[in-house]
Amino acid sequence: MTGSKQDEFISSISPFYFERVYKEMLEKIGHGRMYLFETGGHPAMLSNPDEFYTISIEFLHSGHPLS
Repeated sequence: MTGSKQDEFISSISPFYFERVYKEMLEKIGHGRMYLFETGGHPAMLSNPDEFYTISIEFLHSGHPLS
């Protein structure tokens, strides 16, 4: 799960929205990872394409189960 700390939509709801909501979702799912970009807007994957690509490849090669 990715997000940007500077997301203009989400940060208007709560400055810690991603931390709170993603943590709850990951606890319910039972596995996964959260990565928050320091900069960038909405959506984070488009405002941080190179870094998003890198962390995505690392996650997919980690052997982390997808289900």
